[in-house]
Order: sequence, then structure tokens, then C-alpha cells
Amino acid sequence: ENTLMFASDYPHWDYDDANTLQIPPAWRSKIMGLNALEVYKRIPRAQAANAA
Repeated sequence: ENTLMFASDYPHWDYDDANTLQIPPAWRSKIMGLNALEVYKRIPRAQAANAA
């Protein structure tokens, strides 16, 4: 849960939809963005929350 990050795999057209993942709800926000914010600390959390 603390090491997974979402990746779009752009520009490939075939993909696995992130909305169909069978993950605990508590993990979703971490995987979809919070883990990346921990790794790449250059984006302030308030700015990232407003962008979502």
C-alpha cells in the first residue's frame, strides 16, 4: 500500500482500468496520488488536492 503508484501507461490504447481494481478503499487515495506526493515532494499537498 505504501509502495504502489498509479501509472496511466500513456500513450498505449489498451489498459487495465484503475476503477476496476479490487483494493481496499483506504488504499485508493494513496495509490492514486498520495504515495507519489511522498516520493516527489516538489508539489505542495494543498495544490495537488485542488487539482484533483
